[in-house]
Amino acid sequence: MGSLYRRFDFVPRSAWWVIAARGLRAFGHGFLSVGLAIFLTNKGLGLGAVGLFLSAGVVGGALWALGLGALVARFGRRRSLVGLTLLSAVFSAALLTTDSPVWLVAFSLLGSLSGVGGAGGSGPAQPLEQAILADACPSSQHASLFALYRFVASLATAAGGLAAGIPGGLASAGVLSITSGLSCGVAAFAFCLLAVAWLYSRLPEAAEAEPTQPPWTNPLNTPSRHLILRLNALFSVDQLGSSLVPTTLLTYWFHTKFGLELGELALLAASAHLLSAFSMGVSAHLSAKIGYVRTMVFSHLPASLMLVALPFAPSASVAVALWLGRGLLSQMDIPARDALIMAAVPPGERVAMASVHLMGRNGMGTVGPVLATSLWQAWSAAAPLLGGGLLKVGYDLALYATYRKLRLEANN
Repeated sequence: MGSLYRRFDFVPRSAWWVIAARGLRAFGHGFLSVGLAIFLTNKGLGLGAVGLFLSAGVVGGALWALGLGALVARFGRRRSLVGLTLLSAVFSAALLTTDSPVWLVAFSLLGSLSGVGGAGGSGPAQPLEQAILADACPSSQHASLFALYRFVASLATAAGGLAAGIPGGLASAGVLSITSGLSCGVAAFAFCLLAVAWLYSRLPEAAEAEPTQPPWTNPLNTPSRHLILRLNALFSVDQLGSSLVPTTLLTYWFHTKFGLELGELALLAASAHLLSAFSMGVSAHLSAKIGYVRTMVFSHLPASLMLVALPFAPSASVAVALWLGRGLLSQMDIPARDALIMAAVPPGERVAMASVHLMGRNGMGTVGPVLATSLWQAWSAAAPLLGGGLLKVGYDLALYATYRKLRLEANN
């Protein structure tokens, strides 16, 4: 047991609070994402309105990210994290109060519910979390710390996805209807966010920016602005591909094409996230050996090809195998990418870099869900899967061609 503790002795207190908060938030997102489309369609929303709901959450996240600098400068990192999470909790609970598509979309926007449903967006908390983690340890340990951060998130998402089968089990047992069960799930998600806000409130003073380090820097005025913009332009292409196949629509595709029920979808989503969690530790080892960029491309490209193959799966078993294979590989690039964007700039530019990263990803994530549902309705359910996969393949090839010799981790 002592050796296990020593293995993580490089992780300071501020990082543990961030990791715990991220894990709990990921559990809630994993729980709600599996049944979210069913919850919304039970309220009378069509597939296009579901896409609008998901896109609105991403827009909200992007808007909050745009004002993140002013927010942090005024209130600091800790209070900003608490306030943003409480807003999401309030508007998540508000989803239970109406069946109006307009209000549901508005609540998604105001609550920046971008992570809910796996819509391809990231909440405004992420840049602050990444900056706190990057400031917490030397650059040489960034890959390991971000791998731990993402490992906990993936494991928690898997647990949340598995728990998403509870409403279906209760409905089968006649305890309550599936509609009531899904409503209870939304309420549980809101309470989960309240707990996340409490965890953020426990962050030590060390989580704040150093007095000599500005809380936020305009990315367009930084010496690293060209690298920041070029890297994030590529990451945005990847995000557009991801946002065409959010978890909510992917589970709905399995539900409509192969007839999988809520409990089966929950087990499948949980299994994919468990495989993703396993890959996080591998990512840190690969990054140390072959560099961030090669780790990202060599793991992500096979996953992208599996997504391209998914619409052509002749049976449910083949489709499930492709989803699980993609689950094993598709997230392995994320710790390497987190470490890369923090290593690419000096400490004073980290929040700016992460904010641009968030805005770029959320900007593309805004387009994806609406475009995905439109393609689904205009052509077929296979169209967004194929389009998303091809975009991600193009991103992988472009990233490797442009930055394969970039080894920032060796210079820190």
